[in-house]
Amino acid sequence: MDHLDYRTPKELIDAVENNKQFGEIAKKYWVLLEDEITDIIESINQKPKLYQNGYGHYMSALDSLKKSGVTLSLGSYLLIKGGGNHIGILDALKLMTNK
Repeated sequence: MDHLDYRTPKELIDAVENNKQFGEIAKKYWVLLEDEITDIIESINQKPKLYQNGYGHYMSALDSLKKSGVTLSLGSYLLIKGGGNHIGILDALKLMTNK
């Protein structure tokens, strides 16, 4: 599977937060959802390692966030900022967007 991006998590987070249109919104969502995102990441880390880089678990988390009104790109940012496996998250995003 080709990965979307091999930059470090910090580089990915900085790219989002430095975006003039998206950055402020993303930071506000982080403040609102930090505890929930941290719980999601902890839950994923406790699950059996069934998928390479946990992409299947991240697909499920992104789908749940999407059903709550969070876009896939914003959900990906939140999961990466929360300490999730950035390659697994980006692979999940790739599969969910067919890119």
